[in-house]
Amino acid sequence: MDHQAFAQLLGNYGEFVGAIAVFATLVYLAVQIRQNTRSNYVLRGDTARERLFAINESVAGNKELADLISQCRDPALGDLSAVDEERVERFAQNYLNVFAGVEGAYRNAEMPKEQYETFCAEFCRIVETYPSLVRRMQNILSKLGSIPENYLIYKPLFE
Repeated sequence: MDHQAFAQLLGNYGEFVGAIAVFATLVYLAVQIRQNTRSNYVLRGDTARERLFAINESVAGNKELADLISQCRDPALGDLSAVDEERVERFAQNYLNVFAGVEGAYRNAEMPKEQYETFCAEFCRIVETYPSLVRRMQNILSKLGSIPENYLIYKPLFE
């Protein structure tokens, strides 16, 4: 075998090994992306659950706030002091913020549909449990300038 034929043979082997290396790299990247996607799913869901837990903890840890929030079960909640009205509005805002994050995660494909539907059901439960928050949530959303009615998670507020 002459020098040129040997060089050609080595070049062919090099191309073959390079093609295998490229394929192996693509497989590795695909696995890493899949693991990252799963990690994002878990992270986004955990973050939303932690934020809901923090809201509930703040109510559970403060009798005065717990009494005020329990009054929100009454659809015809009477006049509140300015301080209590602000507290109820912040409570509503906190819930809206959590669920806006959930909606954003779902829209950006960072949350699976089943998990999103679970959060939608939780939002419906909150709206049904605290009907006097509905008007406040609607007011908060209207102050944004454009009500995100296309956010499916907020659908119970507009029915």
